[in-house]
Amino acid sequence: MTEDTLWHSISAAEAVSRLRTDAAAGLTGAEAAARLGERGPNLLREKPPRSPWLILWEQFNSALMMVLAAAAVIAFLTHDRGDAAVIAAILVLNAALGFWQEYKADRAMEALKKMAAPSVRVVRGGRAGEIMVMFVSPFLGMPLALLPAQLLWMNLVTDGLPALAIGVQPAEAGVMRRPPRRTDRGVFTRGMTAHIIWSSALMCAVSLGAGWHYWRAGDPAWQTMLFTTLTFSQLAQALTVSPGRDFFAARALKNPKLLGAVALSAVMQTAVIYAPFMREFFRTVPLSGADLALASALAAAVFLSGELAKYRGRC
Repeated sequence: MTEDTLWHSISAAEAVSRLRTDAAAGLTGAEAAARLGERGPNLLREKPPRSPWLILWEQFNSALMMVLAAAAVIAFLTHDRGDAAVIAAILVLNAALGFWQEYKADRAMEALKKMAAPSVRVVRGGRAGEIMVMFVSPFLGMPLALLPAQLLWMNLVTDGLPALAIGVQPAEAGVMRRPPRRTDRGVFTRGMTAHIIWSSALMCAVSLGAGWHYWRAGDPAWQTMLFTTLTFSQLAQALTVSPGRDFFAARALKNPKLLGAVALSAVMQTAVIYAPFMREFFRTVPLSGADLALASALAAAVFLSGELAKYRGRC
């Protein structure tokens, strides 16, 4: 008997043979006691649960959060109190939302110890798209592509309600009848790494392309256009996330919570553009109807590319 035996994938007769037991009579008392002493109880090894304080600390223990916290401190010390307050408020909101999500997820996992999902799709390309935009824009000669407050707002809007709604996505039909994945396979398999790279590159291209075009034309709305296009693109990508390969987000259409979360997040982003007090905080300018339609069309291209990738993988 080996430790890496995939017991769920072999027949009952083979399992009985490997365990050197008898299916009818079972182990003798002496043999059971000997095996208990040799191997210990028949329990899965578990990591100790994370304390709420550790979960809270992990919300701030990232390079991005530390850089933004430093930006808030610098803004405060340079008497730019408005920016400092906005950055600090969004940092706290982002941490609070992340804490609540992870705390609930840990408690849910404790209640679902005996269940396992054979595969899962996750949202990862969004933040990679933001990083690409910030990295590539200086090589195009552009000023700072996104302000710290805008980055925080984008993370709050795109990783907040849509992420919670994706967590209650309906299961795909027949998911429990699939064969399990091998234990030696990592999370980033089945083309997930390639998907993250090309989807992030596409979001970077459409949002940075729009911003660069407006910037070259001397339009003061260039940063707002880039900001809005990238946010809408991440929301569009959320609609393509499903457990299977449903063409045109058929699975998402069965989850009204996701549709409502994306719609509400889009309204929140629109408020940042048109509400006077929010424009002042986030330093945005109102977009014309044509500009908003262009940002929506570019986001729709991200959605269609994700759906076509799923369709292509199904054929």
